[in-house]
Amino acid sequence: MSNEKEIFSNCLYYTTNAFSRKIARIADEAFTGTGLSSTYCFILITVNGNPGANIGFIADTMQLAYSTVTRMVEKLESKGFVTKMAVGRYTEVHPTERSLAIQQKLVESWQKLFTRFSRILGKEVQEELTIKISTANKILEME
Repeated sequence: MSNEKEIFSNCLYYTTNAFSRKIARIADEAFTGTGLSSTYCFILITVNGNPGANIGFIADTMQLAYSTVTRMVEKLESKGFVTKMAVGRYTEVHPTERSLAIQQKLVESWQKLFTRFSRILGKEVQEELTIKISTANKILEME
């Protein structure tokens, strides 16, 4: 029987999901000092930089489902990191002082993540891979 990893290594779906799980673990480790998972941290970075951003903007920026962002924003609100305000049909999300107070830590954690990926993969491979995956995402969005 051949190695199962070799069988699936030629499958884009399998390899990208395996890769995604590995980089998600590394990302969560980089943001450990914040007490939040990396996805929550990226939402805070987005909101801190765009006070009053609506859920749709955050979802588009993060490339996440609207319902996922809604749920995550509700959790951030319950922890005191953001406030929500209904404005017409939209819900604006505003950072609180608590969120703004950890902005520097968020940015440092993001830089730590970039540095770790560069060290593991090599800066050139990381940059090329990021560009290729971004391009593939854009192509799939048009599908």
